[in-house]
Amino acid sequence: MKKFKKLIAILMAALMVFALSSCDLIEDAPITPALGGVEAGDIRIGILFAEDYESEGTASFVQQQAINTMWGTYGIAGTIPKNKVPVDNIQKIQDQIISCVKESGCNVVLSTDPAFTKIAYEFSQNADYKNIIFVCLDSTKEYEATENFHCFYPDYAQAYKLAGIAAAAKLGNTNIPLTEENEEYAAAFAEGVKSVAPKAKVINGKGIDTYGEIVTNWHVYYITLIENITLGNFSEMGDYYAGTETGFCDFVAAEDYVTDEGEAKMSEARLAFCEAK
Repeated sequence: MKKFKKLIAILMAALMVFALSSCDLIEDAPITPALGGVEAGDIRIGILFAEDYESEGTASFVQQQAINTMWGTYGIAGTIPKNKVPVDNIQKIQDQIISCVKESGCNVVLSTDPAFTKIAYEFSQNADYKNIIFVCLDSTKEYEATENFHCFYPDYAQAYKLAGIAAAAKLGNTNIPLTEENEEYAAAFAEGVKSVAPKAKVINGKGIDTYGEIVTNWHVYYITLIENITLGNFSEMGDYYAGTETGFCDFVAAEDYVTDEGEAKMSEARLAFCEAK
């Protein structure tokens, strides 16, 4: 019995040594600092997905397709997707970020849901993660960009203004219906309407899809991100809230709302958006 207990003790000690060695390996995962410029082939991105990125129709699936487009363009080292991360479990979110960096050697952490932003921001401020870039899909504008952190989201207000132009060019000085809870977008639509039909009145009644489609090209951001990282310009990017001037988003009028005046006025507005930047 004593020999058996001694054997167990030896085995336990060996397992502890192995475990400690494994931890050391995790802590020492090679990471190429992404700040200051790095080759695209050295960029490895850890991605936090709230939904199943393999299920067509989910927001995560859309993001994954855009990331694939970027990957095909630049040939980055790879991505480490963390699928269906629970948005209400702080510990699991933290664990997944640690896993991306410590285990997989990711030098960029991408959050694709606003629920992850606060925790990602806190990591970015940790001295142990100062060389890791954190980017978060978030429209709240609650967090200011830092040297290694920023948020990104399309400026849909521009697209809504284009929709207002298309609607007014078709309907003229009359009541133009729009149901929109976002006050900024509603105001942008009304501004577009007034620029074409000053006497028109925007009233409650129809969705934006009545007038056309708001298009989002997520890959535009991801490609811009990689370009700036490789050039060493990430720290100067600031938060990325771009709109039609970059192609990040746009508005395409529905067939019934395509008019010569509307197309001309929308072209003028797009040019003004570019000049304003």
